[in-house]
Amino acid sequence: MTQNTNNEEVLEKALAEIMRSAGGNPPPILDPFCGGGSIPLEVQRLVLAFQGGGEEGVGRADRRSREKDGAVRGARG
Repeated sequence: MTQNTNNEEVLEKALAEIMRSAGGNPPPILDPFCGGGSIPLEVQRLVLAFQGGGEEGVGRADRRSREKDGAVRGARG
């Protein structure tokens, strides 16, 4: 599988199948937590719409780390 991560032909086929399955109008991909960021990354690679939110998993841990360092605007100690 990993040998196809940058294979344009595979990505084009995947996008074509998504478009076919969705009748040419795919809904946005929703990821309510966006933990490690792999879903938004893959959605971006397929040039699809994405909506995400929340601060869970890696994203939340990273924000907490930056808040401790005072790197996040409005951070509380």
